[in-house]
Amino acid sequence: MKTKIALAIAATLFTSASFAKDRVNLSESIDLSENAQVHFEVAVGSIQIETYDGDTIKLDIEVKESDNDWFSSADLDDVELKVRGDADDISLEIDVEDVVQTWIVKLPKTANIEIDLGVGEVEIEDFERSASIDVGVGEVDIELASDNYREIELESGVGGADLDGFKGADRERNIVNESIEWRGTGEYEIEIDVGVGDIDVRD
Repeated sequence: MKTKIALAIAATLFTSASFAKDRVNLSESIDLSENAQVHFEVAVGSIQIETYDGDTIKLDIEVKESDNDWFSSADLDDVELKVRGDADDISLEIDVEDVVQTWIVKLPKTANIEIDLGVGEVEIEDFERSASIDVGVGEVDIELASDNYREIELESGVGGADLDGFKGADRERNIVNESIEWRGTGEYEIEIDVGVGDIDVRD
């Protein structure tokens, strides 16, 4: 009950949905507090984030049937964006099996993020706060708009990791995996873990 009240007070939501035969498109805007924590839960697909000067997270999401299954069991009638939490700490998820999700996100510059992606790609532009990203199979590409960081940790179980623009990084490369650690005197943290795939972080 408290969550519903908090969302009603702290977040202004506008949602629209359009349906095609094999896909659903959702659009939503949610007001966030300064320094909000935003959690993304995506099984398969991609997340593209661009930051801007504002206080509203703007989402355009396409959900379509997976091409991997000969007989898809996806029920697109069940597609909806689940929003949990409040304007300070919010979690976003579409919990439908056998689909591919494409998230296009405009994120306030003051927001921190946490991403759990099973299979796919994460691409972020002009990011300057804290991030925790976990990808099972795929790629992570982040362009930072600041060097105000205390700690950056990158690890790819099978693949490569690259950190550009931060001197003095400690790199460890084995036969198939690579990890990078960097310590600074800034305020924010980045932690990225990819099971299979590559990581590219640059200032």
